[in-house]
Amino acid sequence: HDIEVGYRQIIGWLFAIITPLMIYWGLILSQQPLHQDAIYFASILGICSVMWIFRLLPDYVPGLFAVLSAVLLGITTSESAFSGFSSNSFFMALSILGLSAVIRSSGLSYRMLLHLLLIGPASKIWYNISFFSVGALLTPVVPTVNGRVTIVAPFLKDLLSGASKEAREQEGPRLKASLLFGASLLSPIFVSSKSVNFIVLGMLPQQVQQYFQWLDWLLAALVCGMVLLALYAVSLCWVYRNKQSLKLPKTTSLQQLKTLGSLNPAEWSSILGLIVLISALLFANIHRIEVAWVALAILFYLMMFGFLDPNQFRTKIDWSFLVFLGSLIGVVDIIHQVELDTWLTGKIYWLAAYMQESLALFVVLLAVIVSLIRLILPINATVIILATLLIPASIEVGVNPWVIGFLILFLSESFFWPFQASYYMQFLSLTTGIVSNDEAKLMKMNVLIYLFKLVAVYLSIPYWQSMGLI
Repeated sequence: HDIEVGYRQIIGWLFAIITPLMIYWGLILSQQPLHQDAIYFASILGICSVMWIFRLLPDYVPGLFAVLSAVLLGITTSESAFSGFSSNSFFMALSILGLSAVIRSSGLSYRMLLHLLLIGPASKIWYNISFFSVGALLTPVVPTVNGRVTIVAPFLKDLLSGASKEAREQEGPRLKASLLFGASLLSPIFVSSKSVNFIVLGMLPQQVQQYFQWLDWLLAALVCGMVLLALYAVSLCWVYRNKQSLKLPKTTSLQQLKTLGSLNPAEWSSILGLIVLISALLFANIHRIEVAWVALAILFYLMMFGFLDPNQFRTKIDWSFLVFLGSLIGVVDIIHQVELDTWLTGKIYWLAAYMQESLALFVVLLAVIVSLIRLILPINATVIILATLLIPASIEVGVNPWVIGFLILFLSESFFWPFQASYYMQFLSLTTGIVSNDEAKLMKMNVLIYLFKLVAVYLSIPYWQSMGLI
């Protein structure tokens, strides 16, 4: 394995050296109508793409390299290149990461699961609903799938510890799938659920960004989410069908709640923060305060009263993602400044034309392109590259850029092989030995879900037309 990684690193760095030279001289010799700064920045982006493809460095390093190189080469000003670190998206992400850190450390999410188990009947159907619901409820407030997976994975062992061996073997895989998809399935539906959602939001024109804040994003994605959720529930029952019963005494949950005791101050603060944040999102049109600043006020409150202590602030917040987010917003601004997006839009106009003439056919083409790119690139890099190319094109042809950004996110959040999703690899490591691995059924679910996403998109087209988005 070490030899394989070594070869990949050597080949990757060779391409990182050769690719920018090829891009630079290729654009110069072909006499493309590009400004010199655009050619330089295209070469820089070529280096970044190679770094992402071969995973030479963590994702945030190439992004930081791009904006730093642009400043050093005089392509743009430092204020413009690093504007992402002062953007609303940056502070919104920072604040939600802080709130999610308190939710994780306080034990509120586990308490929520125990209450869900007590509310419903002692049946495997309700256990699966509870497992899925915990991940789904955490989706809007924990902005990384990896973070949600870390929270929910221990629940599998807690629930199955009192079950029989037969129940663990037959129903365990379905409970495992419910946890995984609960934490990941609805990620594109909420803008605050993933880091890359904030990046796509930052790529949209300013006026569109202002419109598609949390609630409006949810409303626009609602039909997609509901259709996908319904089809997922049916497929889960079919793929993991078995006759094994699973009934755990409610006294177990009651005993664990008794052990936890009453809500501690950190949990109360988490609940208060969630109420204030959701209220700010729901009534944004009334109070006219940027939700990012409300979220930052919540973060300030958590830090001021010690619910998010200095150590947690350093270690529990994903600072690498924040650097990635800030640098990528800067990269997008530079692309606009040097008019590289206009040139790229002209090169893919054949694809952009389908947006206007036949969105249904465009969705199929986009699904195929995403599937092919995802064999090479991770989710974030796939989304960034496609959004950089297609969002400006959508503006040119008169399609709302949110629709295109959402489609890219919706279709990219899928995997067919374990290496394509880091959160899945993490989930496997956290649940190893608890239940038997059933990769075949899980892969079947992934294929079905990808097909369901296409169905959900087609059923959403009339809804988007009624909203005036297409």
